Amino acid sequence: MIRLLCVLTLALAVPVAHADPSSVIEQLQARLGERTAEVEKLKQEGDRLKQDVSRLQGELAAARAVRSATSDAPPPPAPTHDTVFLREPERQRAVAWPLLIGSCALMLLTGFVAGWRTLDRRIRRKYGGLKIY
Repeated sequence: MIRLLCVLTLALAVPVAHADPSSVIEQLQARLGERTAEVEKLKQEGDRLKQDVSRLQGELAAARAVRSATSDAPPPPAPTHDTVFLREPERQRAVAWPLLIGSCALMLLTGFVAGWRTLDRRIRRKYGGLKIY
């Protein structure tokens, strides 16, 4: 079945200019032989690669077994706290949220006042001392 499918597929790829059916059949059989040889070569390469993978997996398992048998367990990591700067547990709440929010509001207010004063100064200079908004 597969050969018939290959022959039909290759027959569609052959140019129509050939009028002699025997030469077309010979060409198709030659192509089929080449493709069959290529498939066998690829199968052998696949089998070789599978053997390499199984060999390497065995080596990896042996190396892991040797490592676990000869080495001690690594020391546990130092405990870390859920803070940004890794403070002591009793000082985790050193910066209070109200203080942080208050300082942000103060900086926002300072920026607004500074911008207003700058705009006022530029308008007064531009129009000769008059406030025009």
